[in-house]
Amino acid sequence: MAGRDRPGPRPKPSRHHERLARKHGNNSFVLLLKVVNSQAYGPDVVELVGDVTRAATSPLPAPAPRKSHRA
Repeated sequence: MAGRDRPGPRPKPSRHHERLARKHGNNSFVLLLKVVNSQAYGPDVVELVGDVTRAATSPLPAPAPRKSHRA
């Protein structure tokens, strides 16, 4: 069963580890990644779309009151 023990592809965050560590420290962060070649193997199979930490960790806005359809 050759190839079963191979590690998965390394996404770009591993390349930018130092910059991410400076920006986020020990805090959590959320990155949006896009798979650019699902048939390939290696570090270039994903592309960094953006750092969505603020949007993903912000509280959700309060829902708007529902309008009644009754007369």
